[in-house]
Amino acid sequence: MSGEFAEDDPAWIEACRREEAIRDLLRCYPDRMTRRAVEEVAWQLGLSRTTLYELIGRYRAARTVDVLLERAKSAVKPFLIRAGAAEGQLAQGAG
Repeated sequence: MSGEFAEDDPAWIEACRREEAIRDLLRCYPDRMTRRAVEEVAWQLGLSRTTLYELIGRYRAARTVDVLLERAKSAVKPFLIRAGAAEGQLAQGAG
């Protein structure tokens, strides 16, 4: 178990639920998972198929529950904000 989470922590419980589902999926499909199987597990976990594939990749690499913990949502990248501001400045200068 991770040192940051207690066994009754909702984030840890969810990560354990994900680990069990992914482990079962990999056991049932050791060579190649079907799209339908991935979609079903994604639906059961309340995740997009893309997110589940990302979690599967992280789990295959590390084989630990820790890699399945929810990550904090990242803020908008600064370069995107600057690009948007520059576009606004260009539009103002063109008018």
